[in-house]
Amino acid sequence: MLAIFGAGFVVLRARRPFLARFRSDVDGLVSPERIGETLETLAKSPHRAGTPANAAVADEIARRLGSAGLKTWSDVHEVELWEPVTLSLALTKPAPRAFDLYERALAEDPATAVAKDELPFLAYAPDADLEAPVVYAGFGGPENFEALRKAGVDVRGKIALVKAQGVCRGMKSLAAERAGVAGLLIYVEPRDQGIVKPAYPLGPSTNRWAVSRGSLLKYFLRPGDPGRAKAMGVDTLPKIPALAISGDVAEALLREMAGPASPPDWKGLLDAPYTLGPGPARVRMTVRGKRVRASLRNVLATIPGADPLASPVVVGNHSDAWVYGAVDPSSGTAAVLETASALARLGERGWKPSRPIMFTFFDGEEPGMLGSSWWLEERLASGDVPALAFVNVDSAVRANDLYVSATPGLRGPLAEVLELVRDPASGRTLEETSGEPDLPGFSSDAAPFLGFSATPVAELGFGRWYGSYHTLYDTVTWMKRFGDPGFVRSATLSRILALYVGMLATPRFFPLRFGELADFASRQIREIQARHPSSIGWVPQIAGPLVSQIELFEAEARAWDARVRAAKGPGKDAGQFDRLLSVALGAFAAPGAAFGRGCRLWGPSPETGCGAAALPALEEAVGRNDRAAAAKEVGRLAAAFARARNQLVLANRVAEGTRRPPRPTPGISRPR
Repeated sequence: MLAIFGAGFVVLRARRPFLARFRSDVDGLVSPERIGETLETLAKSPHRAGTPANAAVADEIARRLGSAGLKTWSDVHEVELWEPVTLSLALTKPAPRAFDLYERALAEDPATAVAKDELPFLAYAPDADLEAPVVYAGFGGPENFEALRKAGVDVRGKIALVKAQGVCRGMKSLAAERAGVAGLLIYVEPRDQGIVKPAYPLGPSTNRWAVSRGSLLKYFLRPGDPGRAKAMGVDTLPKIPALAISGDVAEALLREMAGPASPPDWKGLLDAPYTLGPGPARVRMTVRGKRVRASLRNVLATIPGADPLASPVVVGNHSDAWVYGAVDPSSGTAAVLETASALARLGERGWKPSRPIMFTFFDGEEPGMLGSSWWLEERLASGDVPALAFVNVDSAVRANDLYVSATPGLRGPLAEVLELVRDPASGRTLEETSGEPDLPGFSSDAAPFLGFSATPVAELGFGRWYGSYHTLYDTVTWMKRFGDPGFVRSATLSRILALYVGMLATPRFFPLRFGELADFASRQIREIQARHPSSIGWVPQIAGPLVSQIELFEAEARAWDARVRAAKGPGKDAGQFDRLLSVALGAFAAPGAAFGRGCRLWGPSPETGCGAAALPALEEAVGRNDRAAAAKEVGRLAAAFARARNQLVLANRVAEGTRRPPRPTPGISRPR
């Protein structure tokens, strides 16, 4: 009798939703101490993409995945990287002075002893040896150069000093090129860190010697290997030279500048007047680099699903760093590895997801999403669905507050998870403290998924900005003292990941909330009109068919969402519904379109490059008052919502048993 009761209990437990079954199990399987040990191992040496040290990191990731019992493999491919040869900067007027471009070693952090071996640089900068007056251009975005033009400051042929925050480096380079600037100097402004705390090593903030490295590729035009992009007709390489400099050097330059005062919101915390120039400060900058071919290695692992035909839920991180990368990316790597281990242990306790869970550790993210772009493009070319959803963790902990970005559809399931997890500091649920998710941006491995396809994407991590970002000082010591003492937040993120990914992968019906897509599109149409008041008279006239199709789609989406929420437990036929839902999502894709227009619902921000824009083609047409282009895009969006609705009608009928599922076409999962 007891045996019968025990067997019945196991069956009933297996039918319970994933969160109810394994919430407490996940809490016990995640270890902050193990996360800390993993991070120390991964971040013990500088490991840029293409170096032997980063190959060793890939080996360690593969070893840990294999030790957890996961099937592990690698994708290796060749790319073009950039390494510095000679970088120099000197003040030539009013008083000659050569600047030291290296960061400084700190006695309080032994890892920084390699300072003189790690020359800060901006990847892919063109060679140059030029001398010119300096102008100050704020964040270096298009609006900053326009403000300088209106102020009568001639930037043509000048060298622009700009702050590292704000728009992405590639957009700074593009805006400067268009303005006629001859070269760029990029520094980290202490004021832009938000709450000002003591500088490292006394506190977590950027010290005056810190230099933020980065890539100058215009990856908002197309991420990935610039040679491959060029072959596709897109030039992502910068046209003007640039140097990364410290706040100490920037302060010295600003002190020697005159001209009009900068706007109040351009001023910072350096001991300098923040005038616009040009001059009298005049500098000579030299940039010499070399292109190198290198092998990048993506490390992947999978937890098989009950249905081999189901599409995978992909969890991502990257392996390469600019120097040690204790925060970026190793805190994220350690958290994802801990998640993989926890889910593998749940498998030993009888859990099996309906669809595969794939863990991807991409190489070459820092130069410009090289590994992830190559991986995704290869799979899209094969006709497969690369991912039913992509959950990305670039860095686990940068600051204290949980920051979430997610495309519509993935937000509701995540909210259910965050209701069950408490903030380590306040004790409140993270659903209460995290706020409304933004759209994911285009400056991480999420970019190719967002820009080439209609793949749903979520990005998770504590904080957005941190004081050692891309500097020598992103070390284990910084992480232990200021970033995540005790690795409590890293462990919290691992629990969130395990619950979220398990919730996405386990049910018979993939729990994407299609109703969120309808809400998103309706809201964005209203906001586009509000941002462009001159369009209020004509946009409602042409938007009528789209609004009608969204309403029809919403009714069917709500019916499907209700079915998903009412369903219990996994299913061995998840694949047939995954295919139906993939086609529904694929209605919003634009195969063959330029990067950033691969999904009609979102794309890169034309202002920042790194941020995201909603309904980008419609926004662009309305912004330039182009009624014909706006009407054409309204038609495309209306057709997409109609196709998606028809697919959800079919999915609902198949789930009811009133329709047979369509026979799959081998190798083709979405309309091409």
